[in-house]
Amino acid sequence: MNRSARNMAAMKYFFYKLVPPRPDFAFTMTSEESAMMGQHSRYWDEMIAKGNALALGPVAATTGVFGIGILQADSFDAASSLVREDPAIKAQFGFTSELSPMLGLKKS
Repeated sequence: MNRSARNMAAMKYFFYKLVPPRPDFAFTMTSEESAMMGQHSRYWDEMIAKGNALALGPVAATTGVFGIGILQADSFDAASSLVREDPAIKAQFGFTSELSPMLGLKKS
C-alpha cells in the first residue's frame, strides 16, 4: 500500500453538531452574532477546501435550528481541534458542540 493509500485508510470520520445559544438563533441574530457567523462560514469553507470537512449545513429541526458537519481527521483529537477553532465556539456566544466518531461512511 502506498503512502497516499495508507493516509486515506487512516482517516476517520466524525459527526459534528453545533447547537446555538437559543432555538431561534438563525432568525434572531444580532449584527455581532451575524458577523461571527460569517467568520464561522469562511472557516468551514477553508476546512472543506483542505479536506477536513465533507459536508456542512444547518438543520431545521422542530426544536430549533442547529448545524451539522461530517468531518474527516486522523484522530478524535484532530477533529476536536477543528471544532475548538470554529469561530462560533471561540466567540463564546453560548454555542455548544457535540463530536462523535462515525462507525462508517458511504460516499458517492
